[in-house]
Amino acid sequence: SLIFKATIILVVPFALMMAVFPELILITLFGPQYVSGALALQILAIGAIFYSAWVICSTALSGMGKPAFVTKVVFFAAFLNLALDIILVNEYTITGVAFATAASSVIIFFLTYYYLKRDVRIKVNLTDMVKIAIGGLLFIGVIFMTKGLLDINPIAEAVISFVAASVVYMLFIVVSGAVRKLDIEYLERSGLP
Repeated sequence: SLIFKATIILVVPFALMMAVFPELILITLFGPQYVSGALALQILAIGAIFYSAWVICSTALSGMGKPAFVTKVVFFAAFLNLALDIILVNEYTITGVAFATAASSVIIFFLTYYYLKRDVRIKVNLTDMVKIAIGGLLFIGVIFMTKGLLDINPIAEAVISFVAASVVYMLFIVVSGAVRKLDIEYLERSGLP
């Protein structure tokens, strides 16, 4: 559960950054002709948080000798994603496809997590997850506050906003107790970088 929590803590700021600055990211990486995909990127960014959590859960299950369950979940997700794509693409185009993908990620995460919790008795501290979510809201608030104070190049604005929001986010995560000294000591002993 510590790896799960660490992954969520690390993914949240990057996903939220993509959700807050989708136009800038699309223009910078791909050009202005792709800015119409901003809402899709925002939806996919939120879905990426759940997908990242699913990867941790599915890897744990595979490592515990349950790859057949993971395979069934992947096939279910593919079928669900395809069905939702067919239903949503005509009316909502790329945004509908992004929603289908994000919804599939959310559903497969909860299916896999439920299985882990039921059969393996994994425990994820819900209070820590709430603290991470509150930290994410603080992250967004700091970004908007910083954006409101700055009137500079959009890329510099995004970088400064991201750094300031990340500092506040990590301070909140530590001060709120979402990450404890025991967590850090365990990670250090495990040999992870």
